[in-house]
Amino acid sequence: MATRFAVLCVALAGCTFGGSGVGSDGGSLASGTSTHGTADNDGDGESQSQTGQTPGDSGGVSASADGTAASADTGAGTTTGGEQTDVGGVSTDTGVASDEDTSDEDTSEDSDADCDPPTTACLSTTSLLARYYLDEAGDGAAVGTVMDWASKPLDLELESDPNINYVTVNGHRGLEWLSVGGNGVAHSPIAGTKLAQLHGATTATLELVVNLDAADNGARLIHFGSGSQGGLLTLRMEAIDSLHFRWKGEIVDGIWDHDFSSGRVVVHFVLDTTEGDGDARRRLYIDGAQVAASTDDAPDQGETISVDNTNDQFALGNRANGGKAIDGILFYAAIYAGALDDETIATNAEILLVDDDRP
Repeated sequence: MATRFAVLCVALAGCTFGGSGVGSDGGSLASGTSTHGTADNDGDGESQSQTGQTPGDSGGVSASADGTAASADTGAGTTTGGEQTDVGGVSTDTGVASDEDTSDEDTSEDSDADCDPPTTACLSTTSLLARYYLDEAGDGAAVGTVMDWASKPLDLELESDPNINYVTVNGHRGLEWLSVGGNGVAHSPIAGTKLAQLHGATTATLELVVNLDAADNGARLIHFGSGSQGGLLTLRMEAIDSLHFRWKGEIVDGIWDHDFSSGRVVVHFVLDTTEGDGDARRRLYIDGAQVAASTDDAPDQGETISVDNTNDQFALGNRANGGKAIDGILFYAAIYAGALDDETIATNAEILLVDDDRP
């Protein structure tokens, strides 16, 4: 027994142990860390902060950046992050593992538990392109940038103007425009960004939380376009009770009569030109319930979005060159590449009615 223990000690002396940060040749272990956005747009429905750790290389030695596991190419394998150490054919318990057998334990997340009560962390991430909570400040001048909390963030530049400020209303943060037709906008070029993938697409969903005091003459809620163009994928108000969907520059393919002066509401607009029925190709939802269109205008089946001009801009609350501001508050905005279904829309609306700021 004493001989076996001595052999084990000698063998272990030549191995690299996790947590030491030193390889068997005395070299240090390099590591790198990269942090990305909090949501995934690969359609897998996962929303998380992604932090990757890059192992260093030191004489055949590799280790995770936090030092929890390491191995040396010395002819003997050591795994210190697990339950056992195997050295020269000798197996011994390191004392790291629990005595409890957890091999059949279900460690998957319980989404129902995580979302009870639901928060904005529970919003759908399926086909998500961009998400703006518009909560960078609780009050004061709108300056700096509006942050995108989806993956590969596309932050928006704030064109500061006395007409636009940050506000907090009943615990909800947002951007407030003070007068219809004024200036002040959050915007970004589309070319070369993730929003460019909408070009040629047959589906999209626009998701907003707004509270309007007044809006007319084409005041923009959310806008894709350039210059004074009517819109390429745009929701605009022709009156406080008349919302228009405009695309292809000047084509109106949906009008809905709804009084937006009633207070804070969640708006979903869904475009899906693959649908056979015209009404299903463009749909509007207020607080999760579908609103019937007041006209029969609709996109042709199979028509696609066009946002390929190098001058095209994405903008919130106005068009990029100003002059078409709303009078009211935009609390939240998101863009999805897919057509959200009724169930997802209802769930997201339920969440956003309670909370529209970062989780």
